[in-house]
Amino acid sequence: MGIARQRNYIEQFPKSEQSELLEYANLLLRYMRSRQSLTLGAVGALFDYATQDLDNKFTRILIMEGETYGWTSGIWLEDLDNEFQDEENRSFDELWLNVTTGYIPRSVPYRAYMWRRSRYTINNFFDLAGSLSSASMRANTMLSQMSSEECRRLVADRWQRVHGSALSSQAALVSLPHRSGDGETGAHVRRGFVGVGLDREFGDRFSDQMVILPSHADNAARPVDFDFSSILRNMQGKNGN
Repeated sequence: MGIARQRNYIEQFPKSEQSELLEYANLLLRYMRSRQSLTLGAVGALFDYATQDLDNKFTRILIMEGETYGWTSGIWLEDLDNEFQDEENRSFDELWLNVTTGYIPRSVPYRAYMWRRSRYTINNFFDLAGSLSSASMRANTMLSQMSSEECRRLVADRWQRVHGSALSSQAALVSLPHRSGDGETGAHVRRGFVGVGLDREFGDRFSDQMVILPSHADNAARPVDFDFSSILRNMQGKNGN
């Protein structure tokens, strides 16, 4: 209820009494718990189906965005610790999560995932690069309004955002404990971090060397080269005739 008041959610129920608000909150929590159970059950079933005929045992990994509660996934990080302790009904083996999380797992083996919101920023960067190399995208989208040089600057700017996201994650990694887990059993659950092997130099080279297809904006921006001396000579020749 406190968080709901801070976020002004209860303003959506101006005529409700405190008892009614508590009832709504309990119903919402029941839904959220049920959703988490269904999600984890579905994840476990998919992993089992994908590996049922394989001889090697693969590590089943969940990638989370790092919030204490993920509204997209419908999962509480803290509850993953409780679920993981049930060995017979485990649906995953390891967790990758954004390092800015406010909750550090105590039982689940985890790795700090070094790109915010999974891979959205880096995927968007390469999606843009792919669009600039596509004839249809260069002709039929807003990219057609941009010259090749403008597009190259856009790619360079987008890379700076991607690289900035990576630097933020590296800084946050310092704040994580070197070891975490159950101090009594010595079960250290932090296994390291997961990153992408792309540095700033790569981004600069990629932006400078990538092939960007021209668009009608390039033709519109290119000045027309007139040979005025030839035009004058032709005019004089016609007048002389």
